[in-house]
Amino acid sequence: MNLRIFTLLLGCITCLSSCTAADFYVSPNGSDAGPGTIERPFKTLSGAQAKVRAASFRGRDAINVHVRAGTYYLAEPFQLDARDSGTAAAPILYTAYAGEKVVISGGVKLTPKW
Repeated sequence: MNLRIFTLLLGCITCLSSCTAADFYVSPNGSDAGPGTIERPFKTLSGAQAKVRAASFRGRDAINVHVRAGTYYLAEPFQLDARDSGTAAAPILYTAYAGEKVVISGGVKLTPKW
């Protein structure tokens, strides 16, 4: 019995150590020239998308793109296709950062000078 439990635990630990995810971050205050880390996030969804598509580990590891709070004004449509979905074992997910409100706007930001 103890040997079965040990074998099961060893199998779980092995799976967890091989199941990794890459995390990228996007923030209105970021820069698409940055690495996309939480400290130096990308500025645009398109910038993050380009880096995710070029990632060498794409298809092997899950990729999470965390979009930080703010309004993202799109100058052109942001299109996702099959290249942006990953696989069942290594999905690519774009999500709002936990507890933060994200607005993606196709409108033009007005800056009136009264």
